[in-house]
Amino acid sequence: MQDYPAAHSMDTTWFAVDKKGNLGFFDSGEGGAVPYSNHRVKMVSIDSLLLEIAQNYEHRVLKSKTPNHYIEKHLSLQKLQNSINEALKKRERRLQNCFLLLSSDAVISHLGIEETDYNYGVRFTGEMTIIYLYFCRIPLIQELIEKGLILAGEDRNRWDYNVCGMLGFFIYEQESNDPLPYEQTGKPIISLKLDDLPEHLQDDISWNWFDDVSFNDRKKIQPIEHLPCRTWKNDKWWVDSEGNKREGHPYQ
Repeated sequence: MQDYPAAHSMDTTWFAVDKKGNLGFFDSGEGGAVPYSNHRVKMVSIDSLLLEIAQNYEHRVLKSKTPNHYIEKHLSLQKLQNSINEALKKRERRLQNCFLLLSSDAVISHLGIEETDYNYGVRFTGEMTIIYLYFCRIPLIQELIEKGLILAGEDRNRWDYNVCGMLGFFIYEQESNDPLPYEQTGKPIISLKLDDLPEHLQDDISWNWFDDVSFNDRKKIQPIEHLPCRTWKNDKWWVDSEGNKREGHPYQ
């Protein structure tokens, strides 16, 4: 699983829910405000959240509402072969964060997803079988290509926020050392809803709830305007979502 810096450094990631039940993923630099309630949220990465959801699905492959035609246009056998060649040059034995077009749903059981405790997949909606894998072994991919079971693919090599959007998350980033608002850097094709999660995850993530905010309408969010928050060195000044400098936290 992907590691993240300790929360005390304020370089951290966290989830929140908006008034419509959409899920937001927030990536904070040192200056970003983080809700006090976040210490109750056990999930700290998209990987850990999706892996937890996938435990409820056959072969640990959860179902996404995102139509696969949005993804199919990015995939090709040549791209996949190029990714394999690049990985092998680096002596890597697997592809990370890859999308695969399979010949049928029956191929999913041959991908070895359940061979490790921390792998998972996401199957997108549509007749074509397009799946996202946290990782997949290169020898297995090569074998399935030779058998005509993998038809195309793309390897992202690392998380990027386009991938997060395909998986249903609104993405907000704050890269400043000052307590500035978070800016929206990714928007889902079809949003993942709180109700889509298992009940125990709903209880966990809903600690951070923006009950007067719609992520779909907000390019910037300053959590201090909505929730009790902490900032780096507990600064009392901050900048609101309109760009105005403020003194004192309204919820403290």
